[in-house]
Amino acid sequence: MSALVTTTFADRPELEAAMWAMPDTWPVFMGHDEIAAALFLHVPSTSPHLCLVATEGEEVWPGRSAAPFALHTARRGTLPAGGWVAC
Repeated sequence: MSALVTTTFADRPELEAAMWAMPDTWPVFMGHDEIAAALFLHVPSTSPHLCLVATEGEEVWPGRSAAPFALHTARRGTLPAGGWVAC
């Protein structure tokens, strides 16, 4: 058995296609979030260093992504009460 190895798309960009081919397991309500729809799909191409993926030999396991967010800016010092929609 091979060891599970975690890396980023910045280091292994060829794994992005395998990630998108995996079944979608997000809760249904996530598909109705306009902000997520507008931003989330771009994270692997714009911030590949924030996208983790695991491999075991040639097998690709589900990964995780994070969206960059600057909290401490001139216009924003706290999280908005209305969530990211209010940003």
